[in-house]
Amino acid sequence: SLRMLRNRYPKAHIALLVDEKFYEVAIQFPMVDEVIIYHRDKPQGRLRRYFKLVKKLRQKRFDISVDFQNTPKTHFLSYGAQVPKRLGYQKGSLHFLLTSAQPGFKDPLPPIPHQFRILRSLGLGMGRCDEALELKPSRLAQASADRLFQKDERLLIGFALSASAKWTSKNWSLDSYVRLAKLILNKFEGRIVLLGTADEASRADAFLENFEENSVINLVGQTGIGEMLGVIRQLDLLVGPDSAPLHIASAFQVPLIGLFGPTDSRRHAPPGDKKAIFQKSVPCGPCYERECPIKTQDCMNLITPDEVFAAAKKMLDARCKMLDSSVASPSSIQYLESSI
Repeated sequence: SLRMLRNRYPKAHIALLVDEKFYEVAIQFPMVDEVIIYHRDKPQGRLRRYFKLVKKLRQKRFDISVDFQNTPKTHFLSYGAQVPKRLGYQKGSLHFLLTSAQPGFKDPLPPIPHQFRILRSLGLGMGRCDEALELKPSRLAQASADRLFQKDERLLIGFALSASAKWTSKNWSLDSYVRLAKLILNKFEGRIVLLGTADEASRADAFLENFEENSVINLVGQTGIGEMLGVIRQLDLLVGPDSAPLHIASAFQVPLIGLFGPTDSRRHAPPGDKKAIFQKSVPCGPCYERECPIKTQDCMNLITPDEVFAAAKKMLDARCKMLDSSVASPSSIQYLESSI
């Protein structure tokens, strides 16, 4: 979307408002002139910081705001900042504050066409568009990630063990990850790379108890987001729930396996053809609840390690053939969807 905006307005000043933890990544975007930080998660002085941000945005006198977050707070931001043209979706109690609100937020559109619909008010996103994602770690972050895998020629298989501390309903069981890892390591000469924030440290520790030290690299809580980009860029496969690492992998053309449960994969799976998406059909899903309301978590637990391994094997076999024949780009992987 940023790429399309830059092409549409080549001489415009484009600013991107992000949470502070994403600054390291956002500052690398060549199509952005300014990155504005919002300290969203700090509990102290949250209301004061919010209205200070409103004032700051008003002083910058923006002509257009494009709201991809679409919450009452973000709708009020553009309204309070007195931006003349305010784009977004008809979602939440304050969508009437937008000057151009697109209907149909609940349509099961993939993430990028979903954003393109907002851009229609600017004459964008109407035809066939380039959906390729772009990300770039800083040189320092990439160099730091490179040092982690020096002289290791084995396959690197990343596991994102958790979506986030706030979305436990998205998590595949630890036993399933352990079973999958054993299947992969029994078939391929590789190492499992654990990814995540410090919140997932206990899950990582429990996972490690099942393996020899040399077969797993535990990076949970040990990388910033910039360095995590550099790590994911070097993986041969990434397995994880509906979370940021899937989209990072897509941006770097890394084969990925997405495990979806409480959220709709049709709306949230990243673009690209080197992926396998698993989502079970259950009466209660997708529910979009952060914790399973019925405490069974069937939508995730019905995904079996064996079927995920079957998809992983296809991708890793293709990767091994590519490495053996020195082909420039890996074979495309067919999109897989599992349902019962």
